[in-house]
Amino acid sequence: MENQILLQILVELKELREGQGELKEGLAEVRGGLEEVRGGLEELRRDVEELKVGQEELRRDVKELKAGQEELRRDVEELKAGQERIRKELRFVWDDIRKIDERLSIQEEETYVLKRLK
Repeated sequence: MENQILLQILVELKELREGQGELKEGLAEVRGGLEEVRGGLEELRRDVEELKVGQEELRRDVKELKAGQEELRRDVEELKAGQERIRKELRFVWDDIRKIDERLSIQEEETYVLKRLK
């Protein structure tokens, strides 16, 4: 009976050692997985930092675009004002051309009449 108990104890001890070995292997796998997770986390941190930098660059670019857009708006307003001034000047020029044309027409008629009278 003592032999059976000793045998039983040895069997259980062997099973415990095998279980302990399996636990060690499992722990090693968990540690390996943990290292992978840590590596992935570090990579995520770098990616987040890069995204933050990119986001800041985008903010600066948007500010520059807004400033450029405002400048373009002012330039367009100046162009519109310049066009209006040119249109006014052209109206005066055309008025002057019409007056000159009328005077020339009158002079031509007077010249024609004078030539006929001679």
